[in-house]
Amino acid sequence: MAFRAALNSTSRLDENGYVVIPFATRLDELSPLTRNHKVLAVEAEIIGADVGDTVGRVYLRQRGTGVVKDVEDEKIFYTLPARTAVVNTFFNGQRVYPSNVYRNSRLRDRPLVNTRYDLVVNTRDESVNADINLSSLNDIRIYLYYSDFTQL
Repeated sequence: MAFRAALNSTSRLDENGYVVIPFATRLDELSPLTRNHKVLAVEAEIIGADVGDTVGRVYLRQRGTGVVKDVEDEKIFYTLPARTAVVNTFFNGQRVYPSNVYRNSRLRDRPLVNTRYDLVVNTRDESVNADINLSSLNDIRIYLYYSDFTQL
């Protein structure tokens, strides 16, 4: 599976030995009737067979250029300093702790649409991830909650 290969590829390791998987979000993925898309919070779910106990973490870093389409349909571009959210994960659809444990608001009010997000998986020195077998994972789902306005 391509996802497992990416998680285990040495070409995905950063200078700290963490797995980094970049991705972007785009305006054309959003409703054409909404504007001003800003992040409210983020959650992460790990799907796999050998995930260890009920505690895990991923990092979601936003960097690059953000874009917000305002209510007058104009695009506003932002280049903000990189910011990282440390996100407690849940596994295979099972939330064993209260919702506030999983939801992270560190990226709040930043543009949802951005040219670069990095999903960072640290099994090297993030102790809660030591029991996660990357070769057993099928998916890591990132849930981006956001606000928007309906076109007037």
